[in-house]
Parts: sequence; C-alpha cells; structure tokens
Amino acid sequence: MQHALGDEMIVVDDRSEENEEEEEEKVLSSMCEEEERETLLCFQKEGIEIESVLQNAIYGQILLAKFVRSGRKLAIKAISKRLANDGICLKGTPVFEDHFLEVDILRKIRERPHPNLLGLADDRYQMETKQFRFLALPFISGGELFSVIKEKGSLSEDRCKFIAGGIARGLRHLHEKLGFCHNDISLENVLVRNDGTPVICDFGLAQVIGSAWDSDKHISGKLPYQAPEIYSGTATVASGKMDVFSFGVALFVMLTGIPPFEVPDPLYDMRYKYIQGSKMKVLLKLWHVSLSDEVVNLLTGMLFHDPSSRMGLDAMEAHPWMNKRSRSRVVETMSTSPDSVFNFGDAYANSTAYSAREESTRDM
Repeated sequence: MQHALGDEMIVVDDRSEENEEEEEEKVLSSMCEEEERETLLCFQKEGIEIESVLQNAIYGQILLAKFVRSGRKLAIKAISKRLANDGICLKGTPVFEDHFLEVDILRKIRERPHPNLLGLADDRYQMETKQFRFLALPFISGGELFSVIKEKGSLSEDRCKFIAGGIARGLRHLHEKLGFCHNDISLENVLVRNDGTPVICDFGLAQVIGSAWDSDKHISGKLPYQAPEIYSGTATVASGKMDVFSFGVALFVMLTGIPPFEVPDPLYDMRYKYIQGSKMKVLLKLWHVSLSDEVVNLLTGMLFHDPSSRMGLDAMEAHPWMNKRSRSRVVETMSTSPDSVFNFGDAYANSTAYSAREESTRDM
C-alpha cells in the first residue's frame, strides 16, 4: 500500500497493520547508537526541532520539523544512504523506487516550479550525514487526496473538476517541461493544500518519456491504478499515456468513492471488460451511482485499453466536461462494488492479484 503524509508517498507492504507495525518497530529499534547520535547532533547543529514522525518511509522516516531560526515547518525525509544505494527498503526487500532520480526531479521542479508539483525546499534546509541524507520538502498540511476520499466519500463533479484540472496542469508541466512521466499517479500521490489545490508528489518511479521501459516494473507501483500495458508487461517505452490511465482511475474514485475495477485485464475482470465495451453507464447503474454523460465520456476515453487510442492530456483538458460547470453530482455511493473483494485496505497487494492470474492461467 502507498500512503502520503506531509509531502511524500510511501510504499507499505500490505500485510496486517499490527504485524507491519511490529516489523517496522524492530527495524527502527535496530538503528545503531552511532546513527542516532549522528542524527541528533546534526539536528541540534541546524537548530531543528522534530515535532513528530509523520510516517515510516521506504528508506527511513518522514519527520515534521520546525527550523527554529526561521520558524518554518518542513517535512524532512530521512534517507538511509545504505538502503538507497542498494535499492532495498526498510524491511529488507528490493524496490524499484529510485531515490537519486527522485531527488533530481525534485530539484528540477524547484528550478522550474509549478503550483501542482512538489519540489525540493531551499538548499539551506538540506542536510547530510555519513549515514543519512535529509531531504527537506514543503509540508502540505492538507494531507493526501486518498485520505479525503476515504473519510468523506465521493466528491461533487465541480470539486473533482477543480482537482482534475490542477492534476492535469501538473502532469503537463512534468511531461512537457521536465520530460518525465510519473508512473505512479494515484490518490495517495496527490496532496491537497488547505485551499484545495492538488499537488503531485512521489517521483521515485518516474522515467524519461520515450525511454526504454523495463517490463519488470509491472510489479511496481499500485495495482489498481496501473495502465494495462504496465500490468501485462507489453509496454516498450515510457509514455505520458500511462499517467493518463492512472489519472482516469483516480478521477473515477474521486467521483464515485469506489474503484472501477481491480485489474486492467478484460479476461479476468468483468467490470474492466464492461468499461472497454463502452458500458460504463450500465456498470454505474448497477452500482446505483449517477454521473453526467460528459464525465462518463471523459473517463471512458482516459481508460482506453489501447494506449494509441487512449485520450491524451490535450484532449482531456479540451473535453467539454473540463470546460463547463457541471450540475450533476454523485447521488449515491457504495463502499465496494458488487461481487468485489476490493477495498482500500488490501487493494494494493500486487501479489494477490498476480497470483490469482497465474493460478487461472495454469488452470486453462
């Protein structure tokens, strides 16, 4: 599972939370006294007060810190250099997230800022010790969009339109000005400012657009948002169309409070097959959810299975739904879709879905 607190999205293995917390505590408690002392001395020297641990991260922890001299609050991502160099997460398993690429992208965003992208804080706030790198990032107090939907359920079409517009503009800047596709767009990887402005973060799986795609990445990221070409391993180059598909899934959940499907494969998920057959309206009726025809048309285009036919950001931003005030609202939502085992707690365990698919293949 991935979560975002402060300003980063964190991959967390989807086992029971109780076991998960026990393992993380064991790992953290094993930090040697030298590392603890080194960190404390660094913070004291820089005049930093740690207010809380926001969350355990892939390579360390995210801390809410107050810089006493300036009075500014920032999120500090404490990165174990050893784990980052080895590509091993806190729990000892290999991960695809590239810490060094993410730092590079965060710097590029700072140099060419955009209100809908999270960039690195000023260099004066960046710190480093022998064991750790401390990335200082703006603290987005509104939290993650995932938490908003989980707490409040679906949002009105007008509010979704506002958020979607910001995400689209952020992605355009990332794609066209910086040259990267995100590859992990999700509700968890969008933070929300107090004024409602969405901010895309977590660039550890990003890749240069047009560069060769590593098919092994089909086991990275969050399964419910994966583009079909990533899920199936057929992608050959990194493309912005991957982000559009993931964006479509996120927008669907924003509008309805439920996921459109579990896996982007028409052979193993009938809901996905319905959507690919332009029957999203039928599906929504079965779920007692009402959306405007315009947004259904937009979602269908964003979720096309074939990336060559899938809607791009240009077409999305020019779509009628994005450019006129909608009077429609979601009138009813459900916590899960019919005959579905999907829920927000366990949907991010890729291994479950992959195992099911492999089991089905063996039975054929």
